[in-house]
Amino acid sequence: MDNYSTYELLNHHNILPFISLNSKTKAKFDYPHPDILCFDDKGNPICMSGIPFVNWGYSKPKGIKYHCYLGVKALEPPPECKFSDSNYGRVVYIKPDFDLRMFPPVPRHSEKFKAVFKTRTSVERPNKQIFQDYAIEEYKSQSAIIRMPLATFAVINIHLDAWIKHTGFSFIDLLQNKAAQNTC
Repeated sequence: MDNYSTYELLNHHNILPFISLNSKTKAKFDYPHPDILCFDDKGNPICMSGIPFVNWGYSKPKGIKYHCYLGVKALEPPPECKFSDSNYGRVVYIKPDFDLRMFPPVPRHSEKFKAVFKTRTSVERPNKQIFQDYAIEEYKSQSAIIRMPLATFAVINIHLDAWIKHTGFSFIDLLQNKAAQNTC
């Protein structure tokens, strides 16, 4: 689930989070850093010259490592660029502890994130169906006595939907076959 409590729990147990941002989230990347102008819509830092940094992975003690794009591509920097003397240009670190949700150790747009996210379990789908399709949170009851049967019925319906989809079962075909047998 995309919430701060989950990120804090995973961080406490040294587990890398692979959680997509809620589509309703208006991301605010307000990270104070002297070498970062702002962030793009994917959370990549933009240098003072307006050029995005390149993600270079996660360095456990320091944070998420970003290299200067021009240094990575071995291009000549513009004069206003604060370029370092190293072969790969300026390096900045973003500490995930600043905001665990907005700056996860593995950036959401990275290939590693996409590869791991594809292998996630199917648990998220029933949770989405329970909360959005069957809307069990819409019921005003605070009682677990009411919510438990609602969640149980939702899970049973989800299972039946999957079973019907898997077997190709159709009530309409069943009724048409029954009607055809009765007319003969």
